[in-house]
Amino acid sequence: MNQIAAPISFQDFVRLGSHQSYGQANALAVLFFRRFGPLGTHARIRNARLIHTLAGIDLTGMRALDVGCGHGYTLFWLAEHFPSMRLEGIDTDAGQIAGCQRASQARGFAHLRFRPGTPYDLPGQATYDLLIAIDVLEHLPDDRAALRAFATALKPGGYLAVHVPLRHQVQQRIFPAFRGHTVSDHVRDEYLPEEIVVRVEEAGLEIQRFGYGFGYWGELSFELNNLFWRNRWLRNLSALATLPLALALGYWDACQHQVFGNSMVLLARRPVDDSGPQPIPAQL
Repeated sequence: MNQIAAPISFQDFVRLGSHQSYGQANALAVLFFRRFGPLGTHARIRNARLIHTLAGIDLTGMRALDVGCGHGYTLFWLAEHFPSMRLEGIDTDAGQIAGCQRASQARGFAHLRFRPGTPYDLPGQATYDLLIAIDVLEHLPDDRAALRAFATALKPGGYLAVHVPLRHQVQQRIFPAFRGHTVSDHVRDEYLPEEIVVRVEEAGLEIQRFGYGFGYWGELSFELNNLFWRNRWLRNLSALATLPLALALGYWDACQHQVFGNSMVLLARRPVDDSGPQPIPAQL
């Protein structure tokens, strides 16, 4: 197999993040992570949506970098399904990087490695076939500079896959407790569709696909999974109680074509030559 056949299976969706079992302190937590993955559904939904946007691309032998990889959900999935790829993850969180590296070594993934780094530390020459940035740009004071660095680090014909949240003022919430919900470490009010498209194009990349994530069912999955988001213990208890339903709703949402949603995912390409980017099959 050299291409992603979207959608990924429900089993794969549930297992996204299960590699974190290697960092758990007690046997019960290890067992839970290995069987059910992490307690949250939010990261699963956005990573599955990004994986789906790569469908139809020949990934054979690609060198890929996940910028701001966090726990590396997408990288571990790619490492398992595409052993010919060379995969890297960078993040400013040293603890997460160390945990991911331990998990990669424990899984025997010689083609997957992690290191500390920032979006501004990329090679100043064409190096990668694929760059991934999942909910990263809204954290960066100079997102335009980061996108230019992404474009420079891509080989001609290389892809950039980006997931970003929709501006929170226009997000559609379900439960009253989530109206006005914001994320404190976002340095801007997220993005409107035309804003993220213009920024990517300004960096010299050409949009191949654009779509939405976290439609109604994905948002419902997120809210059920975080009902008491202001209280850590109540949130964890409610997340455990609602996990089966939240997983089913999240998977359904990640597999659907969304006409609107609370996040956006796009695939862009560095032009190959003056004739422009080569088409790839299907749309989100």
